[in-house]
Amino acid sequence: VEVQVTHIAWNGEIAALGILRDITHQKLFETRREGVYQLASILGQSNTIEEISENTLDIINQVLDYEYVSFHTIEEENLLTVGARGIVPYDQIIHINDRSISARAAREKTTLNIPDVREDPDYLPATSPNTLSELDVPIISGDRVHGVVNVESSKLDYFTREDEMLLELLALHVASAFERVRTNAERKDIEHELTKSEEKYRSFMEESRDAVTVNILGKFVYVNPRFVDMIGYSEQELVNSAVSKVTASEYIELVKERTRRRQEGEAVPAQYELELIRKNGSRVPVEFNVALIEYEGKPASLSFIRDISARKQTEIELEKTERRTQKLIELSSDAIIVKNDVEVLFSNDAGAKLFGFNHAEEIIGQFLDDFYHPNYIDQIKRYSEARRQGDYAPHQYEMKIIRRDGVARDIEIRVTLIDWQGSTVSLGIMRDITDHKLFEDRREAVYQLAALLNQAISVEEITQKALDIVSVVMDYEMVSFQTIENDYLVVQGTRGFEPIEKRISIDGVSIAAKAARLKTSLNIPDVRKEPSYHEASPNTKSELTVPIILGDVVYGVFNVESGKLNAFTREDEIIIELLTQHMASALERVQRVTEKEAYERELLEGQIRLEQEKELSQLKTRFMSTATHEIRTPLSSIQGYTEILQYDQSNLTEKQSQYFDVILRNVHRLSVLTDDLLDLQKLEEGRMTVNIEEVVLKELQMDVMNEFAPILNEKNQTVQCDCLDVVIKMDRLRIMQVIVNLL
Repeated sequence: VEVQVTHIAWNGEIAALGILRDITHQKLFETRREGVYQLASILGQSNTIEEISENTLDIINQVLDYEYVSFHTIEEENLLTVGARGIVPYDQIIHINDRSISARAAREKTTLNIPDVREDPDYLPATSPNTLSELDVPIISGDRVHGVVNVESSKLDYFTREDEMLLELLALHVASAFERVRTNAERKDIEHELTKSEEKYRSFMEESRDAVTVNILGKFVYVNPRFVDMIGYSEQELVNSAVSKVTASEYIELVKERTRRRQEGEAVPAQYELELIRKNGSRVPVEFNVALIEYEGKPASLSFIRDISARKQTEIELEKTERRTQKLIELSSDAIIVKNDVEVLFSNDAGAKLFGFNHAEEIIGQFLDDFYHPNYIDQIKRYSEARRQGDYAPHQYEMKIIRRDGVARDIEIRVTLIDWQGSTVSLGIMRDITDHKLFEDRREAVYQLAALLNQAISVEEITQKALDIVSVVMDYEMVSFQTIENDYLVVQGTRGFEPIEKRISIDGVSIAAKAARLKTSLNIPDVRKEPSYHEASPNTKSELTVPIILGDVVYGVFNVESGKLNAFTREDEIIIELLTQHMASALERVQRVTEKEAYERELLEGQIRLEQEKELSQLKTRFMSTATHEIRTPLSSIQGYTEILQYDQSNLTEKQSQYFDVILRNVHRLSVLTDDLLDLQKLEEGRMTVNIEEVVLKELQMDVMNEFAPILNEKNQTVQCDCLDVVIKMDRLRIMQVIVNLL
């Protein structure tokens, strides 16, 4: 696996966050690809198609280790099995247009990866009845398909994109070997036929896939149709014309010299590359294979010419890829160094600068062990020795180095063994993690000290502790802490400067207000270019503001400023955000405690008010009880004496009798009022009782009318009421009271 590790806060504790990637398949693919590259050179030594087949099958067995493998060539549009491993070769001839996955791959000139052959109509089960998946890669050079490499498996969906890439890479090398073997074979056939008859060899040359020319003393005496197509001139324009007519100017002297020397019997290279000029002026790169023959009784040069434009383009692309790879290595921010036990063999500029040199050339030849920190020398020697012996040694680890200028740096290094010009050496990819280690130390310190915020019991205490933590760990120039109160940012504390304003609207122009509104950290490298900047200190050039958030609630902002441009990094953001997480928790806790205390105070005040109301109610009850008692006593006396005086009507005048009636009515009224007060008190106290009985409604009506008769008569008023003669369950006295009150 490949591991990337960093530290994070997790549920209030520092924890390691690991990002792991399984690179088993990647490593296997790289190993197999390197194996194909290494062994593919064997194909260049093959002299026959059979040797190419055997060498190809050997490479597949040694490097790729597939269950079933077969090698097929195409002859006269027929697919022929030349060799196989793990399966019985198919003994029947398959035409290129017949039913067969391999034939289809050849026809379509494309790789076919069949995850389940049972679902493919072209599958032929004759070779292996156990096959469930199949991969076929055509062997192609230019537009010509030479054959097909076929691999099969007894497992479903066995072959991956990596398998396709590896076989396609091998097929490229096989195609090159095919071209070389077939070209040599065709050339030998033609040379052999030349000794038999001009008519027969001319037929061979006419049908040759390669361009063929014969020249005597630098003039064409024969060109085949393929050469005519390649160069764009007609046969009549070419025959008897100088070879230099179609040769690029920079190659003319070379061709003349070699032609002359060859036809004079000297030994000159038979194969070389040059460029020809077409009739339309364009250039075509070609490969010449030249032999000395006798033509019409004269020494002549027989040339087989192949258009190598595609190969050249491939070489150009490979060269571009190599240049890009080299450029990436050169521009890499990681140090890349190749070394043996004695000296540095290669380094990019980043590697040189890591160890205190200016350019890569300066570190080449240096003994790198001289720069290892003394505490790590023995450890690195153990790792190197274990790696050489094939034993386990960490692939990636951290260490310290001492630069050329004497400064110690922490580095992370990944080491692997590679082949370098025939020797096994160490490839090291190194990264300076000094700043990262400092960041980790600072973050750990903030994490440890932030626990002090959990002990704070007020906003003022949180302010002082937070400012102290930043001063101790980070040593920023200017720091401030602001809380949100009634839609305003209120400064609670500062270090390093005195703010111009202590209170800013949350909707106002200010980086801090903007951070609070957006609920996101704002790192401003140049405040002069920030429209929302509100000057708090005339020396500020860059600013970092982090909102203090818990859930969706923004409690405030923590702000740091610097007199330098672009002073704050992503690491600063992470550390301040870690601090503000603890601050938010502390502020929420303090707010919760404050709200709880306020609630408890309110509850206590409510209880006091309730006790007071209860006491007032009791006082009122006692008062009502006393008052009604005191009122009822004189009323009883007044009523008694009045009734006594009215008892003997003979001693009273009519006027006096009327006065006594008035006195009795008012006494009765006061009695009713007194009873009402007592009933009201009973209702408030929940002590009201009712006496349910059966009452004849007509009788109740008559009682009410009799009760009100004196008052009505006095005022010459009448009341008319029609009632049903029914019996109702009720409290007679209370209902009577209700009706009287209504009237």
